[in-house]
Amino acid sequence: MKQLLFILAFSMPIFLSAQESEDSTIIWQQNHYQDTLAPRFSLIDINGNLWSSDSLLGKTIVLNFWSIHCPGCFQELPELNNIPSQFSKDSVVFISVLFEKSPKTDSVMAKNHFNYHIVLDGLQIQSDFYNNCFPTHIIIDRNGMIRYNVCGVVNEAILVPEINKIDKR
Repeated sequence: MKQLLFILAFSMPIFLSAQESEDSTIIWQQNHYQDTLAPRFSLIDINGNLWSSDSLLGKTIVLNFWSIHCPGCFQELPELNNIPSQFSKDSVVFISVLFEKSPKTDSVMAKNHFNYHIVLDGLQIQSDFYNNCFPTHIIIDRNGMIRYNVCGVVNEAILVPEINKIDKR
């Protein structure tokens, strides 16, 4: 019971501050950490590839934090899958970080196609980025600075212009 009360108390400000836009996207927090140095990270995706902040310097990094228990995360998935093909793999890297690894993870992954590099069990990187909301999108510029940070359901029309602006810096 104490855990439930803690979760409700912790998440209530996020839900109370949600804003719904005309195109049905929902934004809870925007650019909270903009223009700050991104935490260093080292991640291994489901294909065994290593993605580290050090090796990705010089590229724009798009991080998507999500959970299998987040309906909004699945709502935005079809449009997110359209985005990577619009950018050069040499310029922009797309990494999707799943918050938890659970027995349901395998079935969720089998039922859903993702065009991002998928990292499972991202609790540590989520903590490093002070992220307490799903879905969250963070764009890091070529120099390792967070230039865009949004918590909420987004779409292609919101994310693509932000990536273009940051990638062209």
